[in-house]
Amino acid sequence: MATEITEAAEVKGETQPLQPLLPGLPDDLALRCLARLSNITCAAARATSRSWRAALSPTTLNAIRVSSDLPSTQLLFLSLSSTDPHSQFQWFFIDPLRYRCFPISTPPSSSLSGLISGRAVSKYGQFFLQLLGEVNDVSCINLLRFSRKPSSNLSSSIGGSNSSPSAVTIQSGHLKGQEWTYDIVQVPEREQTTATTHLWSTYLGLGRLLFVACGSSASTMAMSFDGEQWKNLPHLNEPRFMAAGLTFKGQVWVVGGRRVRNSRLEMVESGEVFMPESQKWRLVLGMWPRHLQSLEGVPCLVAVMGRMFGLKMGSNMIVVWDEDRNAWDCLGLIGEKYVDTGFKGRILGVEYEKIWAVIEEPFMVFELETSLNIAIKSVSPSEIVIQTRENIGNLKWRRIDSELQFGGCERALECTLIEV
Repeated sequence: MATEITEAAEVKGETQPLQPLLPGLPDDLALRCLARLSNITCAAARATSRSWRAALSPTTLNAIRVSSDLPSTQLLFLSLSSTDPHSQFQWFFIDPLRYRCFPISTPPSSSLSGLISGRAVSKYGQFFLQLLGEVNDVSCINLLRFSRKPSSNLSSSIGGSNSSPSAVTIQSGHLKGQEWTYDIVQVPEREQTTATTHLWSTYLGLGRLLFVACGSSASTMAMSFDGEQWKNLPHLNEPRFMAAGLTFKGQVWVVGGRRVRNSRLEMVESGEVFMPESQKWRLVLGMWPRHLQSLEGVPCLVAVMGRMFGLKMGSNMIVVWDEDRNAWDCLGLIGEKYVDTGFKGRILGVEYEKIWAVIEEPFMVFELETSLNIAIKSVSPSEIVIQTRENIGNLKWRRIDSELQFGGCERALECTLIEV
């Protein structure tokens, strides 16, 4: 029986049914067709009307994708190894909808001789790893780019020679044999930037664009990359490096980080958001307070279900941004019974409904069980209630790395989510 989607609209005292999602098709069949669209296309469709927004929710579409065995629209890339420093790392894709793990063949070691651990980023259909190299005996930062589908325009000029795309292959599961091409993309120098500048730059993807910002104690530069060409963007308001980068409600954010002032290293507490209409960065003071930071690593922030979540550095404490108060509220600890001495890793927004936590060493993956339809109600400045469809209570984390069946991997090197 077709799924009937209605909206209560009082017109002459009667409730008027909505038009079909797709003319000529029952809504259940229309949803099976729409579930094949990318998340970017679905997000644009949801903005057209209330009925489309309700019908094309991630919860509805992901259930259809699983039941119809459709491909996931998001994959998690993980680079893992054992604690033995001489052992070779392994690469995996994870399908977050089905909790399936797929090993990937790695490029030849010559391609990865300058790979910098922990620097992975993605944009639509692609992901990138930072690669430290040399051109004419000068150090430079390049990006090792992986693309889901082979393309004739992937070759790039590095030091006057062409880098032709090669491929890595998924080795098992229902994605077995799928190839991802890879090549090298050179990050251009801007003004007085150096390889060290790009080493600590902030990288993030929004749709089909890759953004690069800042990177040294005096740098406020910003650039975007559309897959073929780099474009200079307006400068940020404050210099910073080792800052967090995320996309929140379709906007580009650069938050926190470090800078050198009066010959001293200090933490930056502000954030900045890029305003496409005015082509300027707007400064948000106090966006990432000092008590949430540490000089040891890059801030970790992620957007899930229209809210911004963060990880308190040097701790396994999750915090959530309250836009009305411009303040962070503490929610709870990740894997409290497993993690005794703090959290070293990342939190991720998986398939727009879940929060996953990846701990670097010892390697563990947790899923927030009650993350669907999170509604956060402030009871007092120090007390937060998490309400879901099932219950009201504390955050509940479920350890899932054994379920994903990695086998023999004890340390996480890089990880990033990929929109496919």
